[in-house]
Amino acid sequence: MPDRARRPAWAGLGVPPGYDPAPVLGWTGTLTGRRLILASDDGWSHDIRAWGEPELDDRGEAVIPVVPELEWYRCLDSDVAPRDGTLKWWRVWRVWVEQGGIRF
Repeated sequence: MPDRARRPAWAGLGVPPGYDPAPVLGWTGTLTGRRLILASDDGWSHDIRAWGEPELDDRGEAVIPVVPELEWYRCLDSDVAPRDGTLKWWRVWRVWVEQGGIRF
């Protein structure tokens, strides 16, 4: 199996492409509603929105609730909670915030 399969995505991919992303760790602003980029072992996931602010899970790890962007707009338009299975909790050290202008 290649070495990549044993390493977390964030360790080998560098900075994700997009709008001048910044890691959530160290972010000083509000995250709810912001566009995020998620790192997983399979690569980067885009078109994600923060549903809330980071908090600690049962193991004491910082996590952030996220939903797909389409679900974010569906909830925003109809003032309802996310559908079952669309709200996920993601470890903050694997999350980046899209900010600024697009990089070419």
